[in-house]
Order: sequence, then C-alpha cells, then structure tokens
Amino acid sequence: MRLRTFALLTGILLGLVGLFATAALIVSTARLNTTAASIQNAVESVYAAEELRTLLLSHSNERLLSGLEGTEMPEILEEVKEGLFQDIERYVSTSAEADLVAAVKRQVEDYFTRSLLPPREDPVQTYLALAPYFRRALASLDKLVELNINQSEEFAAAASRESRLAGLSGWALAVIIFLLVGAVLIGSRRLIYRPIITLRTAIEQFRQGSTVSNPCASCGISEFHEIGEAFREMGAMLARHREMQLRFIAGVVHDIRNPLNAIQSALSLVTRSRLDPAKQREVFAVATRQVEHLNALTKDLAESCNIEGGHITLKKGDCNLSELVTNVVQIYSSPNHQFKLRIPEKCLAYCDSLRMGRVLSNLISNAVKYSPMGGEIRIELKEEDDRIMLSVSDEGIGIASEDLPRIFEPFRRTPASEKAFEGMGLGLSVIKRIIEAHDGAIEVASTLGEGSTFVVIIPKGQQSFAAVEVAAN
Repeated sequence: MRLRTFALLTGILLGLVGLFATAALIVSTARLNTTAASIQNAVESVYAAEELRTLLLSHSNERLLSGLEGTEMPEILEEVKEGLFQDIERYVSTSAEADLVAAVKRQVEDYFTRSLLPPREDPVQTYLALAPYFRRALASLDKLVELNINQSEEFAAAASRESRLAGLSGWALAVIIFLLVGAVLIGSRRLIYRPIITLRTAIEQFRQGSTVSNPCASCGISEFHEIGEAFREMGAMLARHREMQLRFIAGVVHDIRNPLNAIQSALSLVTRSRLDPAKQREVFAVATRQVEHLNALTKDLAESCNIEGGHITLKKGDCNLSELVTNVVQIYSSPNHQFKLRIPEKCLAYCDSLRMGRVLSNLISNAVKYSPMGGEIRIELKEEDDRIMLSVSDEGIGIASEDLPRIFEPFRRTPASEKAFEGMGLGLSVIKRIIEAHDGAIEVASTLGEGSTFVVIIPKGQQSFAAVEVAAN
C-alpha cells in the first residue's frame, strides 16, 4: 500500500463518519423541531378551544342574566368569534382534527344562531331551549381539546423517543469515531512509526559497522519498502566502493613496488659491484626508465583524481578524429589482432584532442588487452547530422549482463577481467567523465565470451578555439 493511499483511505473513512454524524444530527434536529412545532400547534389549538369555550359560557350566562333582569340581550362580537375560529383552523394537523374543527364550528354557529331568535316570556325556558345546542357545542370543544391533548402527549412521547434515539446514536457515533481513531493510530504506528524506528535503528547499526539489509522488507507501506531497498543498495554500494578502494590501493602498491624494486636492485648493483662504464650506463638507463614509469604513473593517478573530483580543463579546438584514430591504432598494433577500420578520410570535431586521444587509447587498448586470443577489432567512425559516433568492437572475453550497469563506476572491474589482468579500474570511469564533459555519451553492448562494443557519441560543436573549465558531475 502506498502512503498516499493509506492517508486517502483514512481521510475518506473519517470524512464518511463525520458526514454520517452530521447527517444524523441534522435529521434528529429536524425531527425534534417538527415534533416541537406539532406540540406547539396542539397547545395553541387547546388555547383557542378554551377561549371559544369561555366565549360560549360567558354568552350563555349573560343571556340568562339579561332575561332574568329584563335588560338588553348581550351582543355577539363576530370578529372575536371569527378570530377564534381562524385560530382553531390554523393549528389543524390531521384530517380527523379537521373534521372535528368543522363540527365545532358548525355547532357553535348553530348555538349562536339559535341564541339570536326572540326570547320566550320565561327566561328559564329560553335558557333550557338553548341548552342542548350549548352542550353539543361544548362537547365538540371538549373532544377537540381532548384530541389536541392526546396529540401533544403522542408528540411528547415521540420527542422523548427521538431524544433517546439521538442520545444512543450520539454514543454509538462516539464509540465508532473512537474505534476508528484508535484503528488509525494503531495502523499508523504499525505502518509508519515502526518502519521509521526500524530505519533509524538500521542507520545507527550501519554507522557502527553492521552489514546492511532492507530493514523494511516486510513493511506494508510501499514508500518505506522503497526507502529500505534504497538504503540497502546504498550500503551495498558503499561496501563495493570500500572493496574497490582496497583493490585500488593494492594495485597502486603493486604498480609502484615493481619499479621501486628495479630501482633498488640497480642502485644496489651500482654501489656493491665494480661495473665498467658501459654496464653502469645500462643500469642507470634501467633505473631512469623505472623512474619515468613512476612519474607517468603518479601523473595518471593525479589526473584521474582530478577528473573523479569533477574538474576537467578542456582545451577545445578543431580536431580530425580520423587522423587521431589512425595514430592510436598504430600505437596498439599487434600481430595477434586484425584491425578493421571504417573511417572517413576526414572527420572534424570541436573537442579537446588530448582528452579524446586518451578516450581512444583506453578503448583500443582495452580491446587489445581483453582479446588475449587475438581476433578482429573493428573501429567505425561516422557523422550523423550534428553528432559524431565512434564505435570500437572486439571479440574478447566480453562482459556479463549483470556487470554492465556498473562498469563505469570508479575502481570497478568485472570478475573475469580482475582474474585475468592487472589494473585499478579507473579507465572507463575517467573516459566517461571526459565524454560527458564534451556533452556526449558512451554506450556499451556486450555478450560474455563473445566480445564487446563501445559506442562514443559527441556533438560536432562550433568551429572555433577556446579553453573551457567544465565541471564533470
């Protein structure tokens, strides 16, 4: 699993839980608000019914008193009555309640209509005549009040259930969020924290000299596995570099020891023996050649160190690569090898002729050295558009496919060449830096036991002269 995928899944889960919690809270709040509004409507409807009841009772009592006292009949305030009817109708919430409100309105109107008829001579008889209509109106109002009270009780019970459900849902969501956060923390500890601690421990052990393996080989996060693999490869590369440096030191010691032994023998021979002048000159000539060999070796080492350090001074100019190839081939001509050249008469390039001569010398000398049984060495030089391609092919020992990616590393030598030939393993690394300093590239194709082909590609460049300081990275 990628770390980004883990973070994305964690974010999605937390987001979904948050959205669910928010939706549940919104729904619960909306239902509670609806229930509260319904209870309010029922209460308001009861208030309106009680006010209408009060109006009926007040009117009935005033009518009886006016009849007994012989005073004027009480006047019915139509706007009050209509206002109470509107209040009752405004808070209707069910069809049953609507039917009951219609019955209340009809029976109240019936009572008030009857009350407007001329009174009888006996006020008590008039009161008794209106009593049935009055009781029916009050009974309808009682039913309406009872209905609204029942509704309010039902709504209150529903609100209580809704509240309990919301509480349970809240606790459930809290538990789910707690479990989810705990799972995320546990997963983060196993997938992120532990690999980091393992990497830190591996780095500390590596600093103390332990061998390096992939500390996150079993990690579930791909990035940590890749970091661990890169760390392992880095440790292996450093180990190879140490080994190559030790081999390099051994090679340098070997290359220096032979001429030093020759010089020491010559000096011992001169100081301990009586030699004739001719023999002395011969001994001094041997010693001089060995000193020159040591001087050339130290110069090569110094130049290799400078190039490996990333500093190359290129003195570019027009160079005939065809002539340069011919001169180098003449130097390394061998009776055991047949050189086959396919080069134009003139191939001009804007480059450092001394450095390119070193590149050619290295490639051709390697072709001769690593073809101990002889064979054909093919050299081809050609121009393609704005670049020049030089290839050197041999029929030598070849290079194994697993060694090809690392043959240009400093102090790197293949197992086959290390057993068969002496050397420090700097040649290919140096020429690669030189070619890259010319904005070129070098490629290789090889088959073990059949031979190798090295291809150098450099741009033609501008036709002028200059001395350029190039940093070879």
